[in-house]
Amino acid sequence: MRGDRVGLPAAIAGLVAAAAVFVAVAMVGGAAWRAWLGAAVLLTCAPTGALAVIMMLRLIPGAWRDGLTEPLAAAPALLPPAALAMAPILALPGLVYAWVDHPGPGAFRAAWMAPGFFALRGVLWFVLLVVLAVRLGRDPRAERTATLGLIALVVAGLPIAFDWLLSLDHGFASSGFGLYLLSIAILLALALAVAAGAQAPEPRVRDVLGGTLFTVAVIWAYLGFMQYFITWSGDLPGGVGWYLRRGGAWGALAWLAIGLKTLGFAPLIFGHVRRSPRALAACALLVAAGAVPEVGWLALPAPGPSAGWGTLVLFLAASAALGLCGFGLLRIARRRRARA
Repeated sequence: MRGDRVGLPAAIAGLVAAAAVFVAVAMVGGAAWRAWLGAAVLLTCAPTGALAVIMMLRLIPGAWRDGLTEPLAAAPALLPPAALAMAPILALPGLVYAWVDHPGPGAFRAAWMAPGFFALRGVLWFVLLVVLAVRLGRDPRAERTATLGLIALVVAGLPIAFDWLLSLDHGFASSGFGLYLLSIAILLALALAVAAGAQAPEPRVRDVLGGTLFTVAVIWAYLGFMQYFITWSGDLPGGVGWYLRRGGAWGALAWLAIGLKTLGFAPLIFGHVRRSPRALAACALLVAAGAVPEVGWLALPAPGPSAGWGTLVLFLAASAALGLCGFGLLRIARRRRARA
């Protein structure tokens, strides 16, 4: 009952706050829609990453299952609010994306970036996530679903990453961007799950959880750096312009994300930090917090209407509201699982 008393009010308060922020975004218009897009993408990353980790749990044996299975099981409850948050962008992409009016040269590009096809891809992405969540929830083992689901998640996630974030900028294409965004999602979901499971009674379990989080954080750092390194090496105008738009004052968001995540995962190299419940939870929360400025750095500084500090405030407000709603839904979902 305690979980319900916390979860339901938090979900309602988050929903009301999100609706208020959405009204503010609609009234401001222009670059403010990128703030809503960033918050919606951030919310979608949590259940997406959680499903990826759940499927890996089904396929990779080890002590890491003991501390992660239960915290991750409730994550699919975030799919409905994530889909609801993305619905305005999918229905009216012209609010955010310049390619609606100027798709660029080539028949294929014009067909691929047609608003109707863009919306269909987004809907199919959420359908895929829901199907995976349902099948994994019904079958306690589900090795076949996990194997095929991981493949589908990566393959389908590449065009979604291009659609939702990379297509904000004309002239820049990156084959590694989809994996980079997926690493953000997996690291976010894993960090939140580790923070929730940090109170595991066995130090051995906490030790494994901390080591797993450290490893995934290193993979995230590698994918993010390699995209920058390849773009720098190629020195092509599209890629250079993409990073230049995210430099200057906006670069502070990137450095904040790097700083928070590094402060979170670097201490995990020490065994006594991994085995300490408080230290492990604090490190995991720092890593999770780093995803907020990182997604803001990807979404806010793009061509089109100029985004200023007001846009950043709207992004943070939308992220906080949707996060509060998601927190409440997770509490409700975990309480229902405990009763079942």
